[in-house]
Amino acid sequence: MRFCKPSILSIPALIAWAIGCIILIPPLLGRGGFIDGLLYASISRNLSQLPWQSTELIFSDTFYREFAEHPPLMLWMGSWWFRWLGDHAWTEKILALLMGVFTLIAFYYIWKMHISGQLNRYGWGWWMLLWSLVPGPLWGLGQFMLENLLTLLTFLAVWSAMGANRFLAGIGLGLFTGLAFITKGPPALFPLAAPMLLGICRLRPSSDMTRVTAWSSVVMVALAWMGWLWSPLRDAMLAYWRRQVHAVFSGQRPSYEVGSERTRIDLVWTFIQELSIPVLLLLVCYLTSRWLKNRNRLKWADESDDRHLRSYALFFMLVALSATAPLFVSPKLHPHYLIPSYPWWTLAMTCATLPVLRALPFCTYQWGHLKHDIILSAGVSVCVLGCFGYAWTKRDVPVRDFSLQSDLNHVVQMLKHKEENSDCRGIALSHELHGHYAIWLYMQRYYSLSLSPNHTSQHCIILKGKDSLALEGFSRLPFDFSHFDAYSNPSTLPKNNRH
Repeated sequence: MRFCKPSILSIPALIAWAIGCIILIPPLLGRGGFIDGLLYASISRNLSQLPWQSTELIFSDTFYREFAEHPPLMLWMGSWWFRWLGDHAWTEKILALLMGVFTLIAFYYIWKMHISGQLNRYGWGWWMLLWSLVPGPLWGLGQFMLENLLTLLTFLAVWSAMGANRFLAGIGLGLFTGLAFITKGPPALFPLAAPMLLGICRLRPSSDMTRVTAWSSVVMVALAWMGWLWSPLRDAMLAYWRRQVHAVFSGQRPSYEVGSERTRIDLVWTFIQELSIPVLLLLVCYLTSRWLKNRNRLKWADESDDRHLRSYALFFMLVALSATAPLFVSPKLHPHYLIPSYPWWTLAMTCATLPVLRALPFCTYQWGHLKHDIILSAGVSVCVLGCFGYAWTKRDVPVRDFSLQSDLNHVVQMLKHKEENSDCRGIALSHELHGHYAIWLYMQRYYSLSLSPNHTSQHCIILKGKDSLALEGFSRLPFDFSHFDAYSNPSTLPKNNRH
């Protein structure tokens, strides 16, 4: 039996590429998305429509008038992206995809620079496959999520700490960690443990890592000082600290994620589920290798760098733990907070199992390498192009909440007609819909409408809970909406009927 050496276009890399395209192309070309992504995109779009020196974060005139739920870096970056590309349904998604491309480039180079050995050289294809099989990261790249930029910056921070030059390692660690902090706050600080972990794993001398920590501390202090002097960043971070961090940890702002809706056990279980597919794949690969070895059809290659590989596997696992463990005790328990830790978990698994993975046959028949690669590449290309063609022809189809977006589109068309023919203005929500945040978010993101939480006689349309009590003084519109009932104000007469 002939064994194919892994290459840059190995089967795992090709499969990872196909999975990524299949998952990301439809949301990139479609409208809609996760509510947090719509929130951040709306804020960035609104900021882009203000003068270039503006830094104020606003969602709408009636909801999140002063947004301070997160640090401002990614939202500021997004505003300049909107200024450049304009307001389209895909604007923020292209920025998220671009962050993913930079992250993948960083993946490749960290493997190339730190994982030595000829047989290990292109093992990054297995790493990419494992990472792409975790649902969270690719889902995040299809949305405008803070975790996309956070993953890239924290990855660059740890990568910098692994550098041979102590001065540059410290500068990079402090710089990227500081930028990550003004992207997401305290969850971004785990890279600061990287020098200590490198020393524990004996990958770097402890004395060198002390110097790296010292230089990174100097950079972090310098960044904090410059941020304090720049009033927009200082005000944004202070508001975030008061309204989010201090309020949550002091109990002034109860975290709705803890309790009946989501528990810490639920978060741990979600984490296990996210990693279950990569672990299952590795288990199948291990059992396959044992079966082939018992039949004398598999030869294990001796590599002198395997001890080095195991040291890196331990280091990457400790980095993953430093990124994950604090989240399990945090008052905020969103599963997507774990996304920045998954590159490190899959990297640790790849390094730990690579001696088995690299021994597996890539070919089961006596095919030539070139012919085999051409067939695989053609198959993946056809799959990706087919997915792209399908997504392009269906680009106006919403990605999430199909029925809700259809309902809102009909309401907006009716609103335009009523505003043209009477003195009424805008849409209001009744009390029972105040917690239906998707309505607020879709209306602001795709129609730039700020809904009113209190209806008056001057509003054109009032949205009320589905099949709820009738709204006195208003007439129900004769449309069967899926998520709400819509009422019109009959007291506003058309202009052409007035005397």
